[in-house]
Amino acid sequence: MIASTVAPLLVLAIAACSSSSSSSSSADSTSSPPDDSTGASSEGTSSAGQSVPRSGSVNGVGAQTSSSDAGTQLGDRDASASDAGASGDAAGSSDAGGSGSDAGPTTVAPIDDPGPKPTATCPITKDSSGFFTRSTTNAKYVGFLPYGYDGTKPVRLVVALHGCGDNAYNFATWGANPYDTRATQQHIGISVDGASAANGCWSMGGDDAKVLAAIDDAVSCFWIHKHEVVLAGFSSGGELAYRVALSNASRFSGLLIESSAAYDSSSNESALIAGASWKFPIAHVQHSADTVFPLSSVQADWSRLTTAGFTLQTEVTGGGHDGTSADWAGWLLPKMGTWLSP
Repeated sequence: MIASTVAPLLVLAIAACSSSSSSSSSADSTSSPPDDSTGASSEGTSSAGQSVPRSGSVNGVGAQTSSSDAGTQLGDRDASASDAGASGDAAGSSDAGGSGSDAGPTTVAPIDDPGPKPTATCPITKDSSGFFTRSTTNAKYVGFLPYGYDGTKPVRLVVALHGCGDNAYNFATWGANPYDTRATQQHIGISVDGASAANGCWSMGGDDAKVLAAIDDAVSCFWIHKHEVVLAGFSSGGELAYRVALSNASRFSGLLIESSAAYDSSSNESALIAGASWKFPIAHVQHSADTVFPLSSVQADWSRLTTAGFTLQTEVTGGGHDGTSADWAGWLLPKMGTWLSP
């Protein structure tokens, strides 16, 4: 997106962490949306990638262009990623506290408790479209704050994971913070960087910690409601989102998925589903002609999730594997409005 008017550079001091930050270039936007009335757009970069379906063969996947941004998204599948096994909540732990007849009472914060406001500061520099980049020792991500955000009240966080061949900035513009709804969105949207597998795909087990570190940094920098953290992903990013959410269920209020599946290049799916400490809501949109994640296989995953007790909302639309900004702006992101973790 190119703004017809570029505001002066402004470094925002947001309540939070003391870790170092690196900022994306150019000018900082003001509290009102940039003027895109001309329709010009140049956000994101085009990149080529390959996708590996469940059969293991490699298929190239064409680019996707969002309705208003020029960001592109390519499909994925990480056939080489290794599975580190279930961890965190999936290891059998429970948020319910002690067990057995001698277990003491458990104190659980009410779901309307947003948690404390951060106390440190995290300077950020926005570009002309309102996006910033934070980089710490363990995490790097691109973020966007709702217009008018001043840190005086808690907001929802969407943590997005891109597909193979894409990058964090590009996915931030068409997935986590779609142009069509960006001017009125109420959530902070971050897109995590650091996919380490071939073709820019995510490594199942190898990249899990990066996702959690990005969340920790964002929570330390911005006043994020502790019961309103949503994990999201497209294709390979969707696989990792399923894995991280199932393994660390107590940290998330829900899951948003486009063109992906609830498996992670291993036979560990059933253990991850069974080990989740709570059955969070899931919204999953799938394209009927997707050859990377065939609909029949995805529907089998849906059946396993619903049988396990997860609340699942699904949508099947036409098209192949390519992602669309319309899926996020028009269907996925609106689903999370009432989601709260325990």
